[in-house]
Amino acid sequence: MTSSDFLELFYRETLKPKGIRYINLATNTQDFPNSRTVIIRKFDKSKHELIIYTHALSDKVQEIVNNPLVSLCWYQPKKQVQIQMKAHAFIVKDKEVIEDHFKKVNPHSMKDYLGIKPGSLYSNENNQDQHFCVIRFEISEYSFLQLGKEEHLKFVYLKQGGGFTEQRVIP
Repeated sequence: MTSSDFLELFYRETLKPKGIRYINLATNTQDFPNSRTVIIRKFDKSKHELIIYTHALSDKVQEIVNNPLVSLCWYQPKKQVQIQMKAHAFIVKDKEVIEDHFKKVNPHSMKDYLGIKPGSLYSNENNQDQHFCVIRFEISEYSFLQLGKEEHLKFVYLKQGGGFTEQRVIP
C-alpha cells in the first residue's frame, strides 16, 4: 500500500453509512494528555481536513483553545490499518458554516448538544440550551501502519510547503 491507498481507504470509510467513522482525539491539559473517541463528520482528502461535532461546553473545546495542536488515531480492524494524524484544531466561528453543519445532524442526535456542561454532576434539572460546536482539523502529518503476518509496513506522510512528502520508516 502507498500513502494514497491509505488515504483512499480512510476517505471511503468516512463516506460509508456503516463505515468506521470513530477516531480517537488526544488534546492536552495542563497536567495530562486527554484522549477520547469522537465521530468523523467529514474528511476532505484534497484539503487534508477533518470535521467533528461536539458540545460547545465540553472539555475538549477549552483544551483546543488553550493548545490547538492535537493528535488523532483511527483503526480499521479488518485491514489491520492504523492511521495516526498530527493536526492543528480550529473551533469554527462562522455562523453560516455552523448552521450548514447543524442541518446535517440527525434529529435523534440533537440531544447530544443540549444542556449543561458534559461531565457535570448529574441533575434532573438539565436545561435544553443548545451548545453545538464544529471543530475543523488541518492535518499536517500522517503515520500509516499496515500490520501483516510477514511484515508490517509504515509510512510517514509529512506536509512540507505546498504538498506532502512520503517516507517509509521502520514500524
